[in-house]
Amino acid sequence: MHAPMTRNTDSIFSGIFSWQVAVALVGAVLFWFSIIRPDSVAMLGDRSDAASLGLCSVDLLEKIKQSKPIQLLHKGQNDQAVAAAKEALTKHPYDVMTVIVAGNVDCAAGKKDEGLALLRKSTFLCPQSRYVGLNYARGLASTGNIPDAVDKYWTLAQTFPNEWAAPRLELADLLLQDKQPALAVERLKEVVAADGKNGYARRKLGLAMAAVGDSKQGFEEFIKGCALESEQGPPPDLQAFIDKIGNHNKAEEELKRAIANNPGDTTNVILLAELLVNADRLKEARGIIYAPLQNPQSALYKIPEAHFLQADIANQSGDTEQALMEFRRGAKIITGVE
Repeated sequence: MHAPMTRNTDSIFSGIFSWQVAVALVGAVLFWFSIIRPDSVAMLGDRSDAASLGLCSVDLLEKIKQSKPIQLLHKGQNDQAVAAAKEALTKHPYDVMTVIVAGNVDCAAGKKDEGLALLRKSTFLCPQSRYVGLNYARGLASTGNIPDAVDKYWTLAQTFPNEWAAPRLELADLLLQDKQPALAVERLKEVVAADGKNGYARRKLGLAMAAVGDSKQGFEEFIKGCALESEQGPPPDLQAFIDKIGNHNKAEEELKRAIANNPGDTTNVILLAELLVNADRLKEARGIIYAPLQNPQSALYKIPEAHFLQADIANQSGDTEQALMEFRRGAKIITGVE
């Protein structure tokens, strides 16, 4: 009774496991691993692997800046940058730095979806590196994905110790932009608690405190931060610009040329004033921004950073009353209460 059933079963299974079917199954598995889930295949095994490749060092961010595609971007050669990044990615699709560079280039060149997909992939390839994660957070922020950027920065802040200021500082900037100053105060206090001499963090903390209604104590914190910053060199945004151009003098020439071509570009006006303040050329800096800040209809008047910069200039010049007035104006703009 059972013999025929056994023979039929054997026949069925022998058909299923013929060599042709086996080859097809192997092919399907390989396709799934190489195409459907490439990130899982390429994921680094542990932190020591990533460290040996330099992926867990802050130097990774500098290497990215010095890569050929990013350098082409800085020269305004976007098409060439995209082509160079794509060529490298085709040759090394699972190399973490190559993936990051290609993602950064795409984001900067306006190919937002492709760029963010690559940056997300880089975090799967190397989840151990805080700097890979930070680069992804910056990509999200630079492309306007503020909620996702806030989430990513918050994850980094929770995962790594308070001594690592970068994600908290950048998260605080986003929270201020997103009209969430109370949360920004919390993140900045964490940085200041870990490093009370961080001038940038203390200056930002003062701004955030003013934005939640504590303008008096916020102003005091702001002044302390400005004093520390004057000893510590340019603030991050200005330093990044100087690094991009080459040096202080070239940066000043470039900014003056850009402003001459487009006087309405407030970003360059503020950067130039910051550059002059950093060089202790307060009178020149004041001459650039003071008049527009007295006109509520001017574009510069509506930018809180311009008022805070003028507050710093006034304070360094000994005019505490004007410094406090400009500080409060900037805080009101942040809160949306004119």
